[in-house]
Amino acid sequence: MVTKLRRNTTLAAAVLATGAIALATPGMANSLGHHDKAGKVNAKQVSRAYYFANGTFTDNFNTCAYTPLLSKAFAVPRAGVVTVAGTVTAERDFDNAAAGLLTFRISIDGTPVTVPTQLRLDGGDDYNTTTIGGAKVTKGAHTLVVEAKECGPGMAFVLSESATVNFSNAGAANATVPSLKAKSAQQ
Repeated sequence: MVTKLRRNTTLAAAVLATGAIALATPGMANSLGHHDKAGKVNAKQVSRAYYFANGTFTDNFNTCAYTPLLSKAFAVPRAGVVTVAGTVTAERDFDNAAAGLLTFRISIDGTPVTVPTQLRLDGGDDYNTTTIGGAKVTKGAHTLVVEAKECGPGMAFVLSESATVNFSNAGAANATVPSLKAKSAQQ
């Protein structure tokens, strides 16, 4: 009797599970089969990626104000968020005996979107530093600028700079970016 009850209970559970799957499948199949058109948005409106690089050398860089090293235009299909990452490679410029102090950041449409990073150029090796940030953007064209300044007693020889931009139509980003002034004030 107990074995028969277990079989009937198992059979009933299997029938219920099959019915639930059959009812849910059309909706699941519809959303899984058209995930690139979620909310009537095609895949090109959901995400985009850009990579920019410049291998032009900048010799005798000694400007203590942010100066563009790489400037590139990009476009996004709708409002959303971009994340950016950039790298600058530099070395000490031996035209001046003193060590250099190179600071760089990335701006979008004139607004800094990354925390500035610094390179102390005090040896003969190449140095590189990376910074990451993000910002809310509106639909349309934008300009990314990798910018640097050299405020040490020496000079920098900038070897290369690059940046990536990744767009998503969903996400969040802080409205303001911390500066090095706050860090310097604590030391």
